[in-house]
Amino acid sequence: LSRLVGHYRVLVIVVFFAAFFSIGYSVGMAVFGYVLNLVAVYVTGLIINALAPSFGGTQDQVKAFKVAAYSATAGWLAAIFGIIPMLGWLALIGALYGLYLLYIGLPILMRVAQDKAVGYVVVIIVVNIVLYFVIGLIVASLTAAFFGGMMGPGGPVVRY
Repeated sequence: LSRLVGHYRVLVIVVFFAAFFSIGYSVGMAVFGYVLNLVAVYVTGLIINALAPSFGGTQDQVKAFKVAAYSATAGWLAAIFGIIPMLGWLALIGALYGLYLLYIGLPILMRVAQDKAVGYVVVIIVVNIVLYFVIGLIVASLTAAFFGGMMGPGGPVVRY
């Protein structure tokens, strides 16, 4: 009897969460997030190229996109560890490795002097933080707008 009650509790919890976060909502959020992450890499490449002369570097759009794409790839690949909550911290290591790739690759590809490289990297990191914050807001808004009805009865509840 206790086994049956235990399984019943698990079933109630699963049904409760499934009602509020449906597969359609999750897929919609993933698609919007993926597309906007590609847009973020493109915008980051444009910003890297535009800021190169400010730090004594040379403008080269292809090399700027290479730096943006290579530094983002490590975090994207490591994000797969987020599926298993106990391994989620490995995604942070991947993101930090991406920052290291940015620090190593930016001065070489954009031909920035070593004394200005740290400032260049810090500016690009700050721009990326703002850019990804804006993208997170856009993904949340679009997902709620298009898939909000799939979240369950009454949609999401926000309490202050």
